[in-house]
Amino acid sequence: MYSLDPPTRDGIEDFDSIVARRNNDAAVLLNGNRGDIAAAYGNYLTHSGNGILLHPIDIGGDVAGELRANFRLLDKGSSHSFLRDEILSSARFDACTYCNFTTVDTIDHALPRAAYPEYSVLAQNLVPSCGPCNRKKGDHCFHSSGVNLMHPYFVEMPGDPILFADVLVTETQVTWQFYLQQNSSISGADFATIENLFNLLGLATFYRQISVGDIIDRKGHLDALDQAGGAGQVERYLHLEAESSRKSRGENYWKTALLRACVRCTEFCDGGFRRL
Repeated sequence: MYSLDPPTRDGIEDFDSIVARRNNDAAVLLNGNRGDIAAAYGNYLTHSGNGILLHPIDIGGDVAGELRANFRLLDKGSSHSFLRDEILSSARFDACTYCNFTTVDTIDHALPRAAYPEYSVLAQNLVPSCGPCNRKKGDHCFHSSGVNLMHPYFVEMPGDPILFADVLVTETQVTWQFYLQQNSSISGADFATIENLFNLLGLATFYRQISVGDIIDRKGHLDALDQAGGAGQVERYLHLEAESSRKSRGENYWKTALLRACVRCTEFCDGGFRRL
């Protein structure tokens, strides 16, 4: 997971532009509720998209349906696909904001449009994501069952590590355990939103799975280093790789945590990697 700066677009200008492309009946319904929509947009920014503090506006089913339908104008080839492209292009390294691995190719509604149709085309509610993460998050809301989820635009990932991994080496295999651990650089409330999203998306399991492939790809090189200089050579290589990952992708990138865990594990560096 990582944070992004919120889009700087004017929500009501986007709304007006999209409504202008709708058919007359839809436009009449939507324009009739423009004041409530504008107020909702203001509240969204005031409360940083926190669904605990935001309540869906009181509108009829027909209006809600038309609000949700506005999102179709962001589809590829539609009149406002440029807005979709702008959101997707904001992703770092083209990686999903949530898992920070899979290529971004969809837009997730931070507050789901099923419950909050008024925010269906509000740029600050649209998060670049991958298909699998979007589906896992689904219509989970920031306050669903009392659970508050990290909003990538309004919750800042700390500069210090909160994502860690441990290497588990047995006689027959090697695996990793990923977990989050709070530190003093982040508030308890913000950490809870990150941890809730981490758990909802099953990122501990996902990172464990992709870690196996990453280390297998390095296995031949690790073996050569071990043959040439022993465990110390392997450890030095992994340390340099971990630092490279940290500098390019950050303290809380999954590969940074993975490689640091390998460095810390004496048994792994001393030939344990061969048990993969």
